[in-house]
Amino acid sequence: MKLVAAPESWAGLRDDWAALVRQLDPPAGVFADPDFPAAWAHVFAADEQLEPYAVRDATGTLVGVLPVRFRDGVATFIGDPEICDYMDMVAAPGAGPAVADALLALLDERGCGAAEIRGLAEGSPTLEALPAAARRQEWTVRSAQEAVCPVVTLPARWESYLDGLKGKNRHEVRRKLRHLADGGARVALEAEAAPQGMGDALESLFTMMRDSRRDKAEFLDDRRAAFFRELVRRFGPRGLARLYFLLVDGRRVAAMLTFETPDEVMAYNSGYDPAYRDLAVGLASKVYLIRHSIERGARRFNFLRGNEEYKMQLGGVPSPVTRLHLERGGA
Repeated sequence: MKLVAAPESWAGLRDDWAALVRQLDPPAGVFADPDFPAAWAHVFAADEQLEPYAVRDATGTLVGVLPVRFRDGVATFIGDPEICDYMDMVAAPGAGPAVADALLALLDERGCGAAEIRGLAEGSPTLEALPAAARRQEWTVRSAQEAVCPVVTLPARWESYLDGLKGKNRHEVRRKLRHLADGGARVALEAEAAPQGMGDALESLFTMMRDSRRDKAEFLDDRRAAFFRELVRRFGPRGLARLYFLLVDGRRVAAMLTFETPDEVMAYNSGYDPAYRDLAVGLASKVYLIRHSIERGARRFNFLRGNEEYKMQLGGVPSPVTRLHLERGGA
């Protein structure tokens, strides 16, 4: 299959790209959706006028998308691993090898002798297709794990989830939930999914992020906050982004931003009110969100990047995130 990659506008390609993603159920989840790299480009690279490359067959049918950025002779996928947990090319079923060939042809066309491909999720077809294509064309390929995303495979029942935790962790979760409700406190999880309410809800999350941890306050600069707002603006009306709050006696004490599909919940970022630190509301909010995910029928809960201990305590199994370095004629 001979394919041609050519730049197209975000708006012109968006619908076909989204339809292609719906065929795939990619391991990258909503990160493979056109709105994710488009939001990043809009906020962080507006002066570059980045455009994705559409890969089409001889009939003009879209069979792949290459969200590629060229800088200083190196190709990368559009995004930043600090805020784009996964990044990937998109290929129609069975077209992975041909789309990988199209990517390498594009690199040659642009006179680009190296590519740094980051953010590949476990199970991504790119992990097999791109190295195979590169070696056929005498590129050198190096692969390394760059991060982990702890993932929980969710059972059908909440009690089954608790039973599946290691004994010490199960005991600790139950103890902290009891402590949270001591004295008759009313504890609940509140979901904000209505697009008209998500703007104010997101600002509440920002406040909790900045107040709860110094590193999160430093992380959440003006441009990253603008990126979060852009993601919510794009994904909120589509039902793919939600904000959750843990309530204690009606007061919001912890907040979480998620990306969701029918089968999966991805916990993107969170914060809590430090006045309630002694009640471990940060951990409790994740537990309540996992229970909510089980009750709505999700099959996976992805904590996304980071190997923090609490993710493993709550049943997360590390799933590798891989980077590929390609070099033309390298040793």
